[in-house]
Amino acid sequence: MDKKILIIGQAPPAVKQGLPYDTTQLYDWFEELGISKGKAQDLFDFDAVYDKFPGFASGGGHKKPSNEQMEEYWERSLKEKVENSKSILVLGGVARDFLKNKNIDKKMVFVIHPSKRNTWLYNKNKESILGKIKGLL
Repeated sequence: MDKKILIIGQAPPAVKQGLPYDTTQLYDWFEELGISKGKAQDLFDFDAVYDKFPGFASGGGHKKPSNEQMEEYWERSLKEKVENSKSILVLGGVARDFLKNKNIDKKMVFVIHPSKRNTWLYNKNKESILGKIKGLL
């Protein structure tokens, strides 16, 4: 079996989705590269730096997982997934900040989180973001 590109974000949402990252713009980005939702399931494995919903933040949005939570999940599961991946697409600052010091010997690409709240940022940096993703394919 071919190794897949591993996509790593922050944490799962409060309500389980049919497909990973289904409530974000991620699949819209893939569509712009000619990758359907079905094809994305073949090309990518999906995970996060923490495997549980960490709760809602007082100011809105989701809480950031604690370093302890992320380290525990890294040791329990994510480290092995990273080692067994072809390359890594990192979504957002929380995942970037956690993974950047892990001495990962794989090609890693960092992009903004595909939250719908980041639509303006995506539109401003669309060519760069899509180019980075395309470079992993």
